Amino acid sequence: MTARLALLPLRKDRAYFTGLLERLLAAGGVRDVVAAGRIPGERRPGDQREVALPYPRLMIVAHGAQHFAFTRHGRRVDAVLTPGQAIYAPPSAWTMDFWERDVMVLGLVFRPHFMRALVYRHHPGPAPDPTPYAYHTTRPLTGPGHALLLALDSLAETRPEAAALPDLLTGLLRLSLDHLRADDPHGPGTSGRGVRTWQRVVDYLHDHYMDPINRKTVADALGLHPNYLSTLARQQTAEGFQAVLEGIRIATAQRLLRETDLKLQRLAALSGYGSASYFSTAFRRATGGSPEQYRNQLRISQAAPGR
Repeated sequence: MTARLALLPLRKDRAYFTGLLERLLAAGGVRDVVAAGRIPGERRPGDQREVALPYPRLMIVAHGAQHFAFTRHGRRVDAVLTPGQAIYAPPSAWTMDFWERDVMVLGLVFRPHFMRALVYRHHPGPAPDPTPYAYHTTRPLTGPGHALLLALDSLAETRPEAAALPDLLTGLLRLSLDHLRADDPHGPGTSGRGVRTWQRVVDYLHDHYMDPINRKTVADALGLHPNYLSTLARQQTAEGFQAVLEGIRIATAQRLLRETDLKLQRLAALSGYGSASYFSTAFRRATGGSPEQYRNQLRISQAAPGR
């Protein structure tokens, strides 16, 4: 499997990713999988960029070896995965990728409006910068594929060591391959250019909301004019660009306040804010109360009789 996948020239078209999945399945699919948890792990010296995205992700090592950090039962785990091994991250799972080695990773990301197939091919150097090659389907994975994702999410949350995980993931790969084969980027009902461009923007915001991004940096990254980005935001959401970005960050903060006991500074960083004070100001502006008040109200509600 390793050589067959790694020797294919990198491309971004549907046929390329269909071929990758066909070869992966012909080689037996996924032989081993680790499941990431939702509780953020501890930061350590030398750590790289951490991620907690609001949708399921599957990353399969196709060549070389890749160091991942994730959490299991609330504890940080560091593991080096080799070809045929995979990491499954349910919605909002915390992960960290260490681009230290010669590696090729095949990924599937299951967004609400489309499925994203991607490949990272990285050669070690002084400034690791893996370049993704990606294809977006015109529709999301639905039906049995969506049901499998729900089952995987449940196992990752409650039984991350379950022996059934590799079999379920192989089934998900087969359904994802069927989804890719059936995708028609020019078929009836395909979204217009503005909608597709805005989906790219939202895609980027969810991937990078922890970073110090703004309208200009996002526009530059996507090859758009900043004014067009603002126009798109108002056309698609009736809000400004900054309001959309802040909405993603505040929703992340609210989830972390509900599910963790993280201190304010760490929670601010995981939500995309540079300081605890700026985070508190933004949170109060968005919700009408402070992060501490939000967490205390949740505790009072959960402690009420009958709950």
